[in-house]
Amino acid sequence: MPSMVRLARDTALVLTALMSMPAAFGQTAASSAVRVAAPAPPLQVQAPKGAPNVVVVLLDDVGFAASSTFGGPAETPVLDALAREGLRYNRFHTTGICSPTRAALLSGRNAHAVGIGAVMNSADERPGYQGVHARDAATMAEILRDNGYNTAAFGKWHQTPDWEISQSGPFDRWPTGQGFEKFYGFLGGETDQFEPTLIEGTTPVMRPAGKGYHLTEDLANRAIAWMRVQHSVTPEKPFFLYFAPGATHAPLQAPGEWIEKYRGRFEQGWDRLREEILARQKELGVVPKGTVLTPRPEGLPAWEALGADDKKIASRLMEVYAGFLAHTDAQVGRIVQALKEAGEFDNTLFVYIVGDNGGSAEGGMLGSLNYMGAIQGLQEDRAQMLGRLESFGGPATYPHYPAAWAWAMDTPFQWTKSVASHLGGTRNPMVITWPKRIHDHGGLRSQFGHVNDILPTVLEAAGLDAPAVFQGIRQKPLDGTSLVYSFADAKAPERHTTQYFEIFGHRAIYHEGWMASAFHARLPWQVISMSQKPFESDRWELYDLRRDFSQAHDLAAKEPERLEALQALFMQEAERNQVLPLKGQVLNAKLPSLTGGRTEFTYYSGAVGIPEKGAPPIFNRSWSVSATIEVPGSEARGVIAAMGGAPAGWSLYLDSEGKPAFHYRAFEAGSIELAGGKPLGAGRHVVQVDFDYDGGGFGKGGTARLTLDGEPQGEGRVATTPPAYFSINETFDIGLDTGSAAGRYPSDAAPGYPFSGGRIERVDVRLRAATVGRL
Repeated sequence: MPSMVRLARDTALVLTALMSMPAAFGQTAASSAVRVAAPAPPLQVQAPKGAPNVVVVLLDDVGFAASSTFGGPAETPVLDALAREGLRYNRFHTTGICSPTRAALLSGRNAHAVGIGAVMNSADERPGYQGVHARDAATMAEILRDNGYNTAAFGKWHQTPDWEISQSGPFDRWPTGQGFEKFYGFLGGETDQFEPTLIEGTTPVMRPAGKGYHLTEDLANRAIAWMRVQHSVTPEKPFFLYFAPGATHAPLQAPGEWIEKYRGRFEQGWDRLREEILARQKELGVVPKGTVLTPRPEGLPAWEALGADDKKIASRLMEVYAGFLAHTDAQVGRIVQALKEAGEFDNTLFVYIVGDNGGSAEGGMLGSLNYMGAIQGLQEDRAQMLGRLESFGGPATYPHYPAAWAWAMDTPFQWTKSVASHLGGTRNPMVITWPKRIHDHGGLRSQFGHVNDILPTVLEAAGLDAPAVFQGIRQKPLDGTSLVYSFADAKAPERHTTQYFEIFGHRAIYHEGWMASAFHARLPWQVISMSQKPFESDRWELYDLRRDFSQAHDLAAKEPERLEALQALFMQEAERNQVLPLKGQVLNAKLPSLTGGRTEFTYYSGAVGIPEKGAPPIFNRSWSVSATIEVPGSEARGVIAAMGGAPAGWSLYLDSEGKPAFHYRAFEAGSIELAGGKPLGAGRHVVQVDFDYDGGGFGKGGTARLTLDGEPQGEGRVATTPPAYFSINETFDIGLDTGSAAGRYPSDAAPGYPFSGGRIERVDVRLRAATVGRL
């Protein structure tokens, strides 16, 4: 013990001597003393006393008029109940498409200013569109985490650049790198609801085994479990839960019993349905009594113009969509109930945003059974679709509804998702509850709001300021405005008075009740557009939204001076927010790539979760894949290499008998199935597939040949191949098939049919000269 006393005494003497040393290296003794005495940051940061929990729910591709709460045909009793307990916002806006909406939501800034002005799948070289979240725009999760909150995200992310989505990282633009302590979900724009491509933290994982799985249910299970653990361990600590399921983005998939509830409800068609919805909206008070319907966009067919078979297909697809939305709302309800059971609901700011944009018209004119193929021009046989009508929305389909249903789900507005110039693309419902602070139960709020208002709303509710500097980086000012002022006063003057919009060149500017709008070129049902229409030829429209709720009466001819002033204001805002130069949809942008122009690739076992854009670009060219395998006996089984998933893709694998097999599927346009004649024996083997492309343009056919140790095992051909991609969500994997199954695996196989009974030494992919450039 005396030695410990001497040590303490000696340490004190040394510190005293250091404090009294003369100036050195340009520092005075006083300044040295100040530096030594500077307090260390606290080991635990506590949130402001009484700060609420925060839950933000963001649905996907749900228009203003889809939910029953806002007059729609899909029953959303949870949203209805929350609306009765809290506030409905009927003039709330998103950006018009998914990635920019999420960027604005999480950052409180305009999407272009953050660097995510385009959906990640269409990013390009312009600073505002690169898909790289700016360092000077800290996210809601980062700010809350650093102020004493626990943070978690479940569901869709769609905020990471394509070249950073792999196990090579970097991971700083993944959810866990942007403030979320927990993430479980998917990184891309969509996923199969029954066989999703999942990430936990930064690791690709398979979905839980078992029958009856659905992703939205899984996400709710995980969110509830996380909240319970968080409350068990740190009950005094508030949390931020970001729940963003892939619903109701295509593929439209839901449990059969939910779809069945809507059988026969849509045979009146989309034109009549819009009339019915508007009547309900007026009755509910979510639109003014004098609101009028806007006309059907040119190019969309009238319901009565469809043939009997097309009506059957369209009706069934809408039944699937309604069931999907109703099922999603029910899962949100489970989270609400868990909060109530834990006694946490009263002090939870619960923000339920019904869609990240308007309804999606990407299903085309007539809808699709496998819509990613239809987008690329691989047409589907209508008779085949009729024969599979009852399977729509189930595990064997990847469907989307006709574009006109999306337009109907945006009643009473013009246009749909991606058309940022008009309210059909950007006006989404929102409901906010906070029992401790919001007492106008069932109130309606009509102040202009935007998705970038959510972060400042949360910060004010929590008693926090936006940081001027975060992690040493000076921050951009917030563009959003807190909506807390509206909680207690329905008639409070709106504070968010100016807001620009821009997606694919469609653009608009809102200012003090007026909106100027310019539709550019890309039709929302033509997902791949190469239009080069000059922006100077766009026609601007002018609307007085104070008196014209549905944007139905164009006043451009009557008030040219006002329109000119708003056009100038748009350009001012565009310049300030990195919107310029304006372009339409950009294809083949010059951005970083994981493949780097290579034509030869070598992969090893464990290389999984590689995004298709980071995989060997096999489209519109000949290619080969060669796997060197070592097996000790005859028990080798499982996936060797796979790309894509059940809707389209290929898989090289050993079947249930250990025989080499190859399956290739080009959506509904054709498939190849090859199988070897005998199982692999003990030793070292080379299993190879050579795909010879026909050439002569995009999306032509080809012949596949399977060999084992150089001996032919079979060949087959398809008349058509995808010109651009198998999917935007599935991956390239070695030794496992993540996501949905790209091969015909045994029914009792473990999820992903992992390779076993041997060792994959290497897999080599070789590309031969492309006959055309990449689409």
